[in-house]
Amino acid sequence: EHLSPPLSLDLKKVLWDVETSKFESIKESLDYYLESWKKWNMEYIEAMHLIEGSLYEGSEDRRLNLLDKALEVMLNETYEKMLHYAHNLKSPITMLHMLGIILPILGLVILPLVVSFMEVKWFHLAILYDLLLPIIVYYLGMSILSSRPTGYGDTDISEENPELKKYKSAIIRFGGFEVRLSPLMICTLIGAALIFISLVPIIMYYTLPDPVHFDIPLDSDKKFWLLEYRASKTFEGEVVGPFGIGASALSIFFVLGLGFSLGLYFKFKSKNVIQIRNKSKELEKEFASALFQLGNRLGDGLPAEMAFEKVASSMEGTVSGSFCELVSQNIHRLGMSVEAAIFDPKHGALVYFPSSMIESSMKVLSESIKKGPRVAAQALINISQYINQIHTVNERLKDLMADIISSMKSQIKFMAPVIAGIVIGITSMVTSIIGKLSAQMATIAASNEASSGAMGGGGQEA
Repeated sequence: EHLSPPLSLDLKKVLWDVETSKFESIKESLDYYLESWKKWNMEYIEAMHLIEGSLYEGSEDRRLNLLDKALEVMLNETYEKMLHYAHNLKSPITMLHMLGIILPILGLVILPLVVSFMEVKWFHLAILYDLLLPIIVYYLGMSILSSRPTGYGDTDISEENPELKKYKSAIIRFGGFEVRLSPLMICTLIGAALIFISLVPIIMYYTLPDPVHFDIPLDSDKKFWLLEYRASKTFEGEVVGPFGIGASALSIFFVLGLGFSLGLYFKFKSKNVIQIRNKSKELEKEFASALFQLGNRLGDGLPAEMAFEKVASSMEGTVSGSFCELVSQNIHRLGMSVEAAIFDPKHGALVYFPSSMIESSMKVLSESIKKGPRVAAQALINISQYINQIHTVNERLKDLMADIISSMKSQIKFMAPVIAGIVIGITSMVTSIIGKLSAQMATIAASNEASSGAMGGGGQEA
């Protein structure tokens, strides 16, 4: 009931197999289910067996010790797996770095020579840069993430709480009114306008004649050259262009239209939700300390209603203190129970602090408080220990990856744009020079033919 899929579906299947008489007891059904985890997570099987064993202990202390041992097994194995994952991550991240950043930059450096002196079409480069390379980088990145050991991960908070879906729209506020606009519509219009600007030289070339020769038909070679745009015909009759630096510079708006509209779309869609999520992340950072204090208060024999109030006053000014204060206000002012003060769909504290980790912790609290304050205190302290361990592993992971990730960030933010700008300038210069040379060579060839024709005519007369 309190878990999210797929683990909740697994445990429902365990119960279903007993209800349908496939197995005679929960133990048999659970043992059969745990067989499927042998290949993936042995510590999960060991922890479940320890929980089963705790049911047969006559002493309460030994039963609690077995439950603590089950948690310790999961924590230690997860910690070791995360460390191994971090150590083995350097080589895949380096490969991702090379394919996603270094290789495209090196390709840009030789791009002017490839375009100018080799028979390479534009769609060859588009397939390589815009299709094959992103697919390879995406596959490699997903493979790295899929091998990450279990812990707790981020979820789409708008899926967890449908009330937050409205924040995926672009919200404009006028006084007390709120207007929601579709990010897709806004970004499509912006992208279409920028792409149209990039295509203006081509559109004018094919729709307008040369302003000096307005009386000629449009199918003539005398076309309108905006910003020195011109299409030159090779010996095979194939049209190649543009050669003008100004027209080439306008073509940047095509890439800008695609990139800017996509970036703006995802920013509009996630900006407001991310603000709420960042607030929840701040709470998650402090939540281990808040849970530890809450567990200690419950262990002292205080009821949960007073425990939340005490933690709120001791952690005043922090995000955790705001969470506990909101729970306490719901209890005292609205007369809610502890469970309703946390989980109520309209006024519950989780509405303002959406987080799967916080939600699962509070579900454990609401269930264990029914067994008594001491059971709830021990459960919260165990969860606090688990969160601290996971946080330690994540910080260790960041430490091991700091060098290569900082290098990637500096190259993405500074080196890649600078090199791309230099390459575009060199490419425009080379193509402009080749275009002018082609025109001058054609003029020289025409004058040579005219002079040779004149000389031939003069010889015949003689």
